[in-house]
Amino acid sequence: MRKSTVFSSYDLAIIAVFAAFIALCSFITIPFAVPFTMQVFGVFFAIGMLGTKRALASVLIYLLLGAVGVPVFSGFQGGIHIILGQNGGFLIGFLVSVIVTGVLLKRMKNTFISVFLSMLGGLFSIYLSAVLWLVLAYTFKIEQAVLLIAAFVVLDVLKIALAAYLSLKINKSEVKF
Repeated sequence: MRKSTVFSSYDLAIIAVFAAFIALCSFITIPFAVPFTMQVFGVFFAIGMLGTKRALASVLIYLLLGAVGVPVFSGFQGGIHIILGQNGGFLIGFLVSVIVTGVLLKRMKNTFISVFLSMLGGLFSIYLSAVLWLVLAYTFKIEQAVLLIAAFVVLDVLKIALAAYLSLKINKSEVKF
């Protein structure tokens, strides 16, 4: 018998909760040319808690809400112009990161180091997406784009370490998502 690919009511509810959680994380902002937010934590925590398909759905819903104008992006902004703006590579990179992290997680053990390294691969895909976006859509020189991204590395690595740790701890507890 073929397994259904349709989400259950429970799945839809938890996907919506995590889309809202990612939005909430985007409101925790330190202003900068490209703002420092907790979005990265929200995305990777969703991956750790929900798995690839449901996390991908959560991120997609988050991005679609923002695209149609709901102010879910950093600075309480919304609209397609945000996705098409200089931050667009980061936002699109969230989708790519879920896929990359999910593929890596399937190949590794369920230990902190394995989850962290898988999430690090996903984080790299966000950075790659952001650099490519800035270079191709906004004619940044590669060096400029990489320097801009470099400002985020330390804090983002700490965010994914926290996401890996919390998701493993919660998944080992009685709470099930």
